[in-house]
Amino acid sequence: MNLFGAHPWVPALLAALARAVARKPLWFVSAHLLLATGAVLYTLHNLQFDTRRGNLVGENLRYHRNFLKFRAEFPKPDDLVVVVESEDPEANRQFVERLAARLEAEPELFHRVFYKGDLKLLGNKALHLLSEARLQQLHDQLTRYQPFLAALGNTTNLLSLFDQINTWFRTARNAPPERQQALLEALPALERILAQAEASLHRPGLPPSPGVTALFNSSEEALHAQYLAYNHGRMFLVTTYPPSVDRERAAIARLREKVEETRREVPGVNVGITGEPVLEWDEMQQSQHDTLRASVLALVLCAALFIAGYRETGRPLKAMATLLVGVAHTLGFATATVGHLNILTITFVPILVGLAIDFGIHLVTRYEEELRAGHGRVPALERAMTHTGQGILTGALTTAGGFWAMTLTNFKGIQEMGWICGGGMVICLITTLTFLPALLLAGRQNLYDETSVQIPVRARIEQLWLRRPRWVLALAVALTLLTGTLALRMRFDYNLLNLQSQSLPAVVFSKKLILSAGRSLLYGVVIADSLPEARQLQTRLEALPAVASVESLVPLLTPEPGRKSEIIRQTRDLTRQLPLPEPDPAPVALQDLSRTLWALGGYLGLALESLTPDQQELRSTLERLRETVTSLRRSMLDETLGTDTQRAEKLAAYQRAFFQDLRETLQALQQQDPEVPVQLQDLPAALRERFVGVHGKLLLQVFPREDVWQRKPQEEFVRQLRTVDPDATGTPVQLYEYTTLLKESYEQAAWYALAAIILLVGWHFRNPVAVALSLLPVGLGMVWLMGWMIWRDVSFNPANIMTLPLVIGIGVTNGIHILTRYAEEQQPGLLARSTGKAVLVSGLTTVAGFGSLMLADHQGIASLGFVMSAGVTTCMVAALTVLPALLVVLHQARHRPL
Repeated sequence: MNLFGAHPWVPALLAALARAVARKPLWFVSAHLLLATGAVLYTLHNLQFDTRRGNLVGENLRYHRNFLKFRAEFPKPDDLVVVVESEDPEANRQFVERLAARLEAEPELFHRVFYKGDLKLLGNKALHLLSEARLQQLHDQLTRYQPFLAALGNTTNLLSLFDQINTWFRTARNAPPERQQALLEALPALERILAQAEASLHRPGLPPSPGVTALFNSSEEALHAQYLAYNHGRMFLVTTYPPSVDRERAAIARLREKVEETRREVPGVNVGITGEPVLEWDEMQQSQHDTLRASVLALVLCAALFIAGYRETGRPLKAMATLLVGVAHTLGFATATVGHLNILTITFVPILVGLAIDFGIHLVTRYEEELRAGHGRVPALERAMTHTGQGILTGALTTAGGFWAMTLTNFKGIQEMGWICGGGMVICLITTLTFLPALLLAGRQNLYDETSVQIPVRARIEQLWLRRPRWVLALAVALTLLTGTLALRMRFDYNLLNLQSQSLPAVVFSKKLILSAGRSLLYGVVIADSLPEARQLQTRLEALPAVASVESLVPLLTPEPGRKSEIIRQTRDLTRQLPLPEPDPAPVALQDLSRTLWALGGYLGLALESLTPDQQELRSTLERLRETVTSLRRSMLDETLGTDTQRAEKLAAYQRAFFQDLRETLQALQQQDPEVPVQLQDLPAALRERFVGVHGKLLLQVFPREDVWQRKPQEEFVRQLRTVDPDATGTPVQLYEYTTLLKESYEQAAWYALAAIILLVGWHFRNPVAVALSLLPVGLGMVWLMGWMIWRDVSFNPANIMTLPLVIGIGVTNGIHILTRYAEEQQPGLLARSTGKAVLVSGLTTVAGFGSLMLADHQGIASLGFVMSAGVTTCMVAALTVLPALLVVLHQARHRPL
């Protein structure tokens, strides 16, 4: 059976190349080494790493154009989010206050820091941000606290404050009712002020203010309401962002340093950094680490298998050196033509290691076979290049064609993957045919003599299925039917969060935000040209079932009916009656303050004695306050907490923070503007930067009700969002379109690869039967692979779906080598010959190369390693068992006597 027509110029060209290398081996070796060195140096100086998923898609796509328009109108970088959690809300508050102070001190990296809705941070229209009910509550509280606040106006430090409190207690019996009531309502606030004073002595670093809210409301919920706090204070957030996208990496690194510094001051809390930039940066860092480790491991495993399979070191190490030179050339090629690596293309090195080593294995195996047959070095090399070189050439071109088929898709990241890997395959082919022959001709190898007539063990094992070919075919059919049934259950996991290392803090805390705080980092984006349009859009968006909330400037710029303006005016006028003294900068007089607090404890004891049995709630409040006073006095005089000077300075820092906070808050209230409507220029800069575009457009952030990392909620959210605005964008829309396009593009690439491979195999064999036979291992291997994946509960995902075109290219290469050798000798048995051995060893090295990826912490890369290893294994098994068995049946049918 003649499986292919003659291509006399191909073997002639390969033979001429072998002779050229034999004549001038040093020239070829020197040229490759110089080029490889230059390529590595060029790569080190010029190769970039692109962490943005958005850059993986082309700008010609409508949804991505919408996203780019949004970025141009609202160039603010994405938020970096610090999540602080513990069972102690006060520790969480301490942490975010201290961290925020550190970040605000470095505006060159942290442009805006937001962690609480503090009045003094929101400008002279801050009270307009509150509802009418909340405004009325604030006004009533200020009215009740008016005597207490007036008294505070005469104090500048803790000593004078509690001297005033002692005076109130001493004169309480004869004081007006409003003063008595103010004192009673101030008791929880006093306890908090004293408790925070004691805490400042025990914690290192600059203490924050206890919060002026402590003066107005004693409930924990009210204390936390001004912060970004969730789950009853168990989780606090700090958000910030760098001045530009270019500073993101520096900001992330510095933010982690600041978190660690703060952790030393407030131990016992669980802290993590997340946000889209952090997720993307950490993913790229993890991928770089994993692929570097996998590349080194792949090289070591491939070399070990090569050496073990051939029981020598010389030629396998020369083949590995050839592979390294090819990879170096490819790095320079990728840097020169693309210029960067992304989350997809970063895996190209272990991919090349797993695939391109096959070229060297096949060439070395045939070369040794020819040497053992009695040919000299140059004739043996020429025969190896002429015969096996044809299979290497076609196999490399088919695999490269499979990669280059990816460039026909609409997905930029896949195009780059196909271009780099396809070019790398051709580069490694050229290196194998020019550099490796020169190395093989040089030096002396410890050649293992296999010229005896003893049949190799692998050949005897092969006879088990060659003697029973029909049984093998029947078993293959049964296995294919079984796995094909399982393959019908194959699904695609669109969730990109599942690809990352599940132990990464950015991933862990992103999930915690969704589960514990009900807050998503992801939101949809709708842009309005005017305020009336924004009002209409917000009303429609809030009516969508998939939408949890809409954040925009619409509520702030829309006048509310009612008395809001009048309440703001009354509140402002009420606070204007209060003095604003400067805080005392001097250290605290410990002994004087201790005596004052001792007197306060005495007054509290007298107050307790005067209570009636039905005043249990007030009794509990007074007892807690007295215990706090005693504890603070004990800490103030505790020499284990530092010298007297150190303790005095710590308390002074605390009292300055408190009284400065009080002064600034009252000053902010005195400056409030009650006039309506609120204009854009009245809003704080932080709000304008977030919600007003460079051309005056208004942003509406649409937050989903469910977890839009999951495909079904994501799809429904995007669908509903587009019923309001077909050009809506944002990360959920990007993720939905990105994963959809990626999946479709790889499926499309697989079909393109199959078409390209059929053409190349047809060119090689020029016989449709041979083309069908060469594709048989691919078809069987793919069906078996999907059945295996279902059995192991592994689904396709955006990382491992690239195996579709890859496995097609790898699987057909086995068929090409087997059929080429069969056409040469008309013998179905292969494992007794160099070709079968080469197919076996190259398959094992490819499995080892891709299997090294399975050790990655990045779940996407690990799943890619598993699927590729399993796919190569199934295709290799099909090629070494089913294809030879079928060739036996066809051979017998061809030679059956009539």
